[in-house]
Amino acid sequence: MLRSKTFGSDIIQHQIPKTISKQFTMEKVMQLKRQLTTLGAEHHHHPSDSSLLCKRHYDLAFSTSSFVGTVKSNRWMQDLLSKIGNTQITKLKIPATHDSATYNVSSSQEYSSDLQSDPSMTLIPQMIQIFTSYGLNTQRIKQFVAPWFKNQECTIYQQLNQGIRHLDLRVCKMSGVSSSELKFVACHGLASVTIANVLRQVKQFLNDNKKEVVTLDFNHLYGFSTQNDHLEFLNMSRSILGSELMINPAHFSTNSTLNQILSSPQRVFFYYSHSTTVINYANAYNLFPSWRIDTRWANKQNMNLLKSEIIAELNSRTNFQYKFVSQILMTPDLNMMVNGLFESPKSVKELALMNYQAIPSWIASILPSSQLNIVNTDYYHLFGEHFISSIIRKNL
Repeated sequence: MLRSKTFGSDIIQHQIPKTISKQFTMEKVMQLKRQLTTLGAEHHHHPSDSSLLCKRHYDLAFSTSSFVGTVKSNRWMQDLLSKIGNTQITKLKIPATHDSATYNVSSSQEYSSDLQSDPSMTLIPQMIQIFTSYGLNTQRIKQFVAPWFKNQECTIYQQLNQGIRHLDLRVCKMSGVSSSELKFVACHGLASVTIANVLRQVKQFLNDNKKEVVTLDFNHLYGFSTQNDHLEFLNMSRSILGSELMINPAHFSTNSTLNQILSSPQRVFFYYSHSTTVINYANAYNLFPSWRIDTRWANKQNMNLLKSEIIAELNSRTNFQYKFVSQILMTPDLNMMVNGLFESPKSVKELALMNYQAIPSWIASILPSSQLNIVNTDYYHLFGEHFISSIIRKNL
């Protein structure tokens, strides 16, 4: 097997599956070479018209048997408090985003440390192997893979402003960086924005909207090799958010209602996935264990199969002590990415545009309200306010 110079000697490239090799006719290889000659470094990353959809909050109009009126997306919890205030947090219907902080992923960013430990990231060394085998320029590989690892277009503040209240966060510790605020970044194969930046946006939003509650789920941590790495990250996080904003697990739990939580200044659930750190430092840093969020990964490349899986997962939900995340999104695999070299979809964004328009109506008409809790997707904003409103409406 070959070893990739791009990632260092400890990343072993995978052999190309025969089903993939058959797709590379001479005509397609020549087509790819022409693309590589003309493709600009930021081909996939120019500002798009859809990014303009991130720039405003929504006025959400509802007409149900129990509520008729309009609520603002930036303060929907406050506006609906008379209806949802006594609801347990694990029973609220909450809009969320998948890989929430990947909006800054681009081909100009560095590869991140999750490449060496996340099995799903084997897609990148496999693509390197494909390019190498067919004499294609591997230095341009980022231009093809970056669009597959960017799952959102709106910033964290914009997401919260539009109604998102649960953030799914992957963190990578970047090597060779001394500053705590710079070394911890959101990542997905490639580096995105710093976590310090994410936390400042969360704090600004909560300062602007006093009756909203936000969950931060740091469910994947890469490159953290010592306990001191975790403590450095937590000290940095606490110094930015302020301990007064972080919900204390000794005071509140997932059994708490929205009203109970809003009776104090604490409005951020801080979930953390390193079990030893949570066991030893939960009280010191106000940590909740990520394993108390039941997040299912359907891993489907077909919408009908995905929908069936989501419904089955919800119908099996019996434990309301844990938060429960339904991920309504397809997962790109190597086959889809290779096809994307020649045809659409060429990115997660195109995948969403081609398949996700009907998700809001499906949520509204099919998903069982009694089991529903947190719902996330990719590029939620492409179809306006409909994803957000379809979930919030389930509370009424």
